[in-house]
Amino acid sequence: MTMTPKSMLRKMAAMAVVLSMALGFTACSDGDDSGDDDVRTIATIKECYTMIRDLDGDGTAVAGSNVSFTLDVNYTKMTADIAITGLSLPGAGTMPKITLSGCRWAIDQSQWKRIDTNDFSIASAAGTAPDITGLKFAWLDRQVGEVYMPAIAFSFTLNGKYAICGSLSPFYFAGTTTTRTDGVEDFVSTKPTYLLTLDNAKGTASLQIIGAQFAQRMPAMDMTFEGLNAEFVADGSYRIACEALTPKIGDTPYPNYPITDLKATLRPDAGMELTFVCTIGNTPFTVTAVVDYLGQ
Repeated sequence: MTMTPKSMLRKMAAMAVVLSMALGFTACSDGDDSGDDDVRTIATIKECYTMIRDLDGDGTAVAGSNVSFTLDVNYTKMTADIAITGLSLPGAGTMPKITLSGCRWAIDQSQWKRIDTNDFSIASAAGTAPDITGLKFAWLDRQVGEVYMPAIAFSFTLNGKYAICGSLSPFYFAGTTTTRTDGVEDFVSTKPTYLLTLDNAKGTASLQIIGAQFAQRMPAMDMTFEGLNAEFVADGSYRIACEALTPKIGDTPYPNYPITDLKATLRPDAGMELTFVCTIGNTPFTVTAVVDYLGQ
């Protein structure tokens, strides 16, 4: 059966609805019997991390509140309306809902759906709309096994004073993991994936490595590192560190695989660079991971 352009759009929208629901988003789309010919989905994306930089100050970034977006995507017109709720500015409280309408989007070669424009209309629940410029909003549909793990990244300038950016938390990354051991050829893999969860209130982080494998003969396993120190840095990134820890495989601690000298830099609008040493027997394995939202 040959699919028409409109039926292909409806298939894309239906897939977006299924994936959205898999994560717990709320979503809907126009049905075939609708009088509206436009193919659309609506998803509410919650718990997006933000960082805010006061451009009139010393440039120091601060961790902002978690923000939610309602994303109304029109697949026919290739436009989207974005409603922003929960945005708080330092010392100014939470802003009323802001709606950006008519944002043009396109799909890049890596399958990100991207908005990069100043051409949209702005409305505020308070009546007087703020000035938003330099809007960049991107989302990537990713599914790992049966779990939907999208990527969200956004940035914009508010009232010419605040530079705001952020992404969906927790952070799910993939990329290249390299293991170095004396006398042995480097082991390189793109199979491990990384799930990082931040706790801003406690200044800690936990890291799960899914499919961890540091040598050719090592079986892939899911390892969890808990109690990592997470320090927010003035440029908006995080420094994550731990001198020594006992990893868990499942719920079981494995003291025979001690982890030492863990250091990582997380850039919420880019990715993460991670290094640590895992000692198995008397052999130290130095692991370096350079990962981002897209991975492979």
